[in-house]
Amino acid sequence: MPETVVTSPPLTVTAVPPATASPTAPVTMPPATNGQPPAATPPAFAIPEAYKDKPYLKGVDSLEKALAMLDGVETKLGQRPAGIPADTATPEEWNKFWAMMGRPETADKYQFDYGKNADGTPKAPTDLEWDKALKQMLYDEGISAKQAANLDKKFQAVIAETMKRKGIIDQQLNADFDKLGTEVYGAERDKVIARVTGLIKEFVNPKLGAGVAKLNAEQLMIMSSVIEGMRAKFISSDTPPGTPPGGGAPINAEALRAEARALMNTPAYTNAFDPAHEATKTRINELYQKASQIK
Repeated sequence: MPETVVTSPPLTVTAVPPATASPTAPVTMPPATNGQPPAATPPAFAIPEAYKDKPYLKGVDSLEKALAMLDGVETKLGQRPAGIPADTATPEEWNKFWAMMGRPETADKYQFDYGKNADGTPKAPTDLEWDKALKQMLYDEGISAKQAANLDKKFQAVIAETMKRKGIIDQQLNADFDKLGTEVYGAERDKVIARVTGLIKEFVNPKLGAGVAKLNAEQLMIMSSVIEGMRAKFISSDTPPGTPPGGGAPINAEALRAEARALMNTPAYTNAFDPAHEATKTRINELYQKASQIK
């Protein structure tokens, strides 16, 4: 059998042209994020409309500056105000600070208003010792001249009101004493009180005088009852009842009491710092004493 030969057609190879750059823009690869989504771009910094015109925000154009300003404010809030001495400051440092705040150089430089005289000149204080002590106290506490003047006015108002109340109380005590005396002794009240008063002055130790003055109407009436009972039992009197010392015309007791009550309504009595205060108290006591001696 004859041998068969297979012949393949010739292989044709076509050359491929080299690659050329694409006319489109280059592709940028995103940075590696280790498997996390890429971070979002922060929004632009903007001050809210309600605050953008505030002077203290002028120049604040970033979040970093805003936080820096807030940090500074918080720091200042925790600090002692500038200029105020610390608790450990020396007396010299405090004196310097008080002078800066308006305290005068010395205590006697404070000026208080005690009113005007008839010629328009300032009145002197009614109590020099009180005036001096008050000024020294205010000076030691670093009080300014203006504050001291205001405080003094308030002190004077409180004192005047206190003395006024005291005067009203004293009047009521005297009225209570007279009323109780009438209930106990009737028409003989003034005569008995005059005798008891004389015995108290004669026999009570002077050191106890202040204590006697503090007794209320009921206590005084009890004391007078005891003394009058002892007098009636053990002491004889040659003085006719109701006769004023030295004799003479009768004195109007109600007029004397009216004068005493009028004096109790004057500043000389209600103001303990008035120069005539003690003399006025003495006069009032004398008037009541005289009135009590009249039958």
